[in-house]
Amino acid sequence: MTWFEDVAPAVRLKLATDAEPGLRRAQLGAAWALGAAFMSGRPTAAMAVLPTGTGKSAVLGLVPLLVPTDRPVLLAAPNRLVRDQLAAALSSQEVLRRVGVVPVDVPNPKVHVVEHRLATPDDWIAAARDADVVVGTTGVLSPTYSEVAEPPRGLFRMVLVDEAHHVPAKTWTALLDALPGTHRALVTATPVRSDGQEIQAELVYSYALSDALRDGVIAPVQFKPVIPRPGQSRDEALAEAAVERLRDPEHQAGRSLLIVRAGGIAEAKELVDIYKAAGADLALVTGMTTPRTLKKILAQLDADELHGLASVGVLGEGFDYPRLKIAVYHRKHQSLGPTLQFAGRVSRTAAGLGPAELLAVPGEDIAADTRQLYESDSDWSRILAGLADAAVQDERERRQFLDSLGDLRVHSLMPEPLSAAALRPAKDVQVVRITASDAATIDLGSARLGRIRGDVVMDRLTQDHRMRVVVTASASRPAWVTSDALDTEQHELFIIVKDAVEPLLYVHAPSDSAAHLLVDLLGFTDFAAQDTGWIARFLNGLDVISYFSVGMRATRLPGGTLATYRTLAGTSVGTAVSATDSIAYAAGHLILQANNPFRDGTLSAAVGVSMGRAKVWNSGSTDLNGFFGWCNEVGRLGRTATGDPLAAPRLGLRIPQTLREFPQNPLAVNVDSRMLYTAAYVELGARRIPLVELELTPEWKSSTSIEVTGHAGADIVLRAELDTTGSLQPLPGDPGLLCYLDGAHLGVPLHHALEERSSLTVYYADASSSSGNRLYTPPTAHLAFPPELLVQADWSHVDTHHESKPGRNGRKNVQQAMADWHTDIGTGSPQARVLNDDGAGEIADLIVINFPPSWLDQNGSITPFADLPVDPVRVTLSHCKWAGSDKPRRNLSDVDQLVGQAHRSVRWLANPRAFWQTLAVRSGGRTKTLAGDVAETTAILNHLAINTPNTEFTIQVVQPGLDTSQVPGWEAGETLLSFLVDAAGTVGAQVSVIGA
Repeated sequence: MTWFEDVAPAVRLKLATDAEPGLRRAQLGAAWALGAAFMSGRPTAAMAVLPTGTGKSAVLGLVPLLVPTDRPVLLAAPNRLVRDQLAAALSSQEVLRRVGVVPVDVPNPKVHVVEHRLATPDDWIAAARDADVVVGTTGVLSPTYSEVAEPPRGLFRMVLVDEAHHVPAKTWTALLDALPGTHRALVTATPVRSDGQEIQAELVYSYALSDALRDGVIAPVQFKPVIPRPGQSRDEALAEAAVERLRDPEHQAGRSLLIVRAGGIAEAKELVDIYKAAGADLALVTGMTTPRTLKKILAQLDADELHGLASVGVLGEGFDYPRLKIAVYHRKHQSLGPTLQFAGRVSRTAAGLGPAELLAVPGEDIAADTRQLYESDSDWSRILAGLADAAVQDERERRQFLDSLGDLRVHSLMPEPLSAAALRPAKDVQVVRITASDAATIDLGSARLGRIRGDVVMDRLTQDHRMRVVVTASASRPAWVTSDALDTEQHELFIIVKDAVEPLLYVHAPSDSAAHLLVDLLGFTDFAAQDTGWIARFLNGLDVISYFSVGMRATRLPGGTLATYRTLAGTSVGTAVSATDSIAYAAGHLILQANNPFRDGTLSAAVGVSMGRAKVWNSGSTDLNGFFGWCNEVGRLGRTATGDPLAAPRLGLRIPQTLREFPQNPLAVNVDSRMLYTAAYVELGARRIPLVELELTPEWKSSTSIEVTGHAGADIVLRAELDTTGSLQPLPGDPGLLCYLDGAHLGVPLHHALEERSSLTVYYADASSSSGNRLYTPPTAHLAFPPELLVQADWSHVDTHHESKPGRNGRKNVQQAMADWHTDIGTGSPQARVLNDDGAGEIADLIVINFPPSWLDQNGSITPFADLPVDPVRVTLSHCKWAGSDKPRRNLSDVDQLVGQAHRSVRWLANPRAFWQTLAVRSGGRTKTLAGDVAETTAILNHLAINTPNTEFTIQVVQPGLDTSQVPGWEAGETLLSFLVDAAGTVGAQVSVIGA
């Protein structure tokens, strides 16, 4: 029979009163709760939360008396100091005897302290032989260490764990896993870990820190801020203030001692010297301090030979020496748990002790978790209690939330590969709009999910059916491998939350397409990314401090460095958005700092939104309960009814609208430039065609449909329909070509690559653009065209109705006239080389090359290539069109196609090397030399394809039917032509418009 079995019948439980001793309310409540958890006989893990100083060691000694077993009890301690204190308390039973719980005349239990690693099962048996309690640290007990054997099965029936917040650590987990079938009583002051890992035990009891203060179980801690004098170091100021407090009469009467916290051993040694100079002798205690040395130090404290201790973390938990009353923070803890432990060292209560005080320099090295503590010197204990109690309550609610998650797996009897408590999703969602009918009738838990891009290994649903959590597993293979040699298992997390008020879903998924797949599988029939008006309301609901990343999507035809998408970053990026930017761009994504955006107590936090994808994110990750609450806050902000629905607060950028109908007159369609200049290509028969050579043209079919045709020269490589959601689907006649992205071995359908990797951008004649399901409009649609760029030409001897066909009645056609115009000494240069590239996939109708005079000899011939200087080559890309009327006029149909053609040629300006390489290849075939020696021109182009010259471009639009005098003040025409100025100007190119 064990000591606990023998003494249990004589145990007398009573609550302390003013008249007679007994157990504290917290001790009795925790012991009963832990004991009750074990009464069923079913092995379980139960946890009690007790603030530092409330008497956890008495609780640990009492639980085996309430539920005695016929085997020894194992007690695991976090360090040797705590181990020895617990061993002494259990072997003497002094506290329980003093309060009348254990009779004074019964013998002491036999406590065996394990000081060396138990290398064999026999070592375990020897340690437990004749012992009532076996006490040790994980350093000697945990099978994590190769020198420690697992304990024999059934050797213990109960395990006690002090400072149980350590349990998720590998050494502790391995020890408890090696003790199946045991009751496990865990006690801690801090059930919430800074890393978010869960303590695997049922929370059966918690005693609020505010109750402990009210009951007088612990003493209130007063914060004493210390401000260094000019020229005085922080450490010197703290030491001086601490010694001054020691000399206070109250501390003198109570024989108070200091506990000084340093950040490292070297710093602690320096502090010992600093305090000695200030008049206080400190002993240094670290994790390497031996028990013998520590015992000697404690004896010196008892004899008043020392004024306190300098510690490096080890005294932060489990150390019990009531005369420590002045805590000094030279290096503050960065999370709430260790701060509570440190403050607890000075909050012990006993008759005649001095007041509990904590000294620190406010305003430096303070973490968000504890910032409030250092903002006040009047009610520090109340704030500390509030933070601690809130953390415990949050932990309780989190556990209740997780316990409420129902298992929806098809094979729910199979064990899950992980705990829902271990999930820490990033706080980012796509906001998906659904119909009111679907919101009312579709239950998130109704659909059974066998697979979503992999096998479903976790499928949980909240009791209110508003959140579903799915984890999948699938085989993953690198794109550049064809065998299964490198296959690995890949896991993906899906979370979907239904808004409590509006017909909205908040979807956390690996990608947008995966999010939409989940929504579809759950039975929603009509859904799309949420309107940007909702994003605007969300933004206007924030108290914006500043922006530090602003993504801007072009609302006008981009080219060169006028990127389709441009990002500004920096601390003052909000003021860097210029008036020109506000015309050329609309908000694409925004990352900002806002005051307490989600009402979670944070002073400020980073928040991001993406307009095109209806994405909302917040820095950091959280547990499932926190994620659910965060989504509710996102919904609240999205219902904000103030602010401009088309403007970002405190930023001069417009917010795009949801694309309901396509504007008419699409001029061009762009692929993201980041995709164009990778190694991506399309395979057409035996040919590999780089994406940069693909020419995409849009055609308006209806308010909800644009046909996109892709050409590679004369070959059609794409025929697809773009709808207002941004979906690109192949049409009859599409050749079904594959696109190989970034050198991947496996191709994907070209339409899929363009939709998923690029989000095609369409530009319209009314100065707007669309991408995905977003419509971008500038603040003003009328953009004046510089009149000096308009050139009036003489067309009297030209058949202006024929662009490339032979002119009638012996007259030149438009292209021939422009070739002569460029080589005429009055309007051009006789040394100009003119090439005709007219046809499908053209760079331009005419390509005019003017070599610098330094390249030419006296006859206009090019000097030896090896001697060419670095002077720039001037290139004009001339786009021509026949006149639609005999009389010059201003008509949008005369210029809109021209602008589209000119825009498509801009892509070459940003990549001169690709321009010269392509032109060299074409000069040997389709491209004809109209002016200049053919052989010489071909030779120099081949040379320049390898040795890219400094190149200055001009884009020229030629329309003999355009009355240039009517262009100024023509809103639609000026806006259209201004696009070209923007596109060309971004690469330093010039623009000219040749008319009549």
